[in-house]
Amino acid sequence: MSYKLMNDILDTKGFKVALAKKDGSYDFTKEELIDYLHDNLMTLPGKVRANHWHLVVEKDGVPVKDADFDYYLAMYNITEEEMETERVNRLKSLRLEETALKDAIKNKTMWISENTGLPWNANYFLSGYTYEKEVKRAMEKVLPYGGVPYFAIVDHVRDGGIWVSLLYISLHKEYWGYERVSREGTIDSGVYNSALDCMDFGQIQIKVGLGGSVKRVA
Repeated sequence: MSYKLMNDILDTKGFKVALAKKDGSYDFTKEELIDYLHDNLMTLPGKVRANHWHLVVEKDGVPVKDADFDYYLAMYNITEEEMETERVNRLKSLRLEETALKDAIKNKTMWISENTGLPWNANYFLSGYTYEKEVKRAMEKVLPYGGVPYFAIVDHVRDGGIWVSLLYISLHKEYWGYERVSREGTIDSGVYNSALDCMDFGQIQIKVGLGGSVKRVA
């Protein structure tokens, strides 16, 4: 039994377009298609959003309903408008100082709050930042899961390394309500340890609006 992965948005000639495998063919077995959808989470969902595609799985020209396919298609078919609205709302919830917030929203600049030992953190944008390499490495660590980073918090640790708490939007839209910052300040995050070059995922606790910055407190 073979399947095709189709872009449901018609091209300029009025036809649907099938996505090809590495060998240029278009027919997948179920196992091949699941592997394809899993292996391309790093790059393909962003391409789908940017081009306003909508992917469907078809067999003999008929859309297929299958729980395994639907699990991945839900992640691939988040629209650019949905992702951008979520990104902006999450940034606003951090209560950043005005310059950083406007730049992050308008220019999609990655901003960082760094713990400098004061009651509030210092804000920096990524380009030219002292720990730019470490923040970018943290961002790389969420890419295999299709995560979309939107803010980072940097803390120094005793061994001389740093922790980068990376706030990101997952591709599981049904969980977005749980990922956002709560009234108690808990929020989903990936925490990158530069000394071990590893990322752990879970919840951290933050305080927002401290001098227009974000500080991790637990």
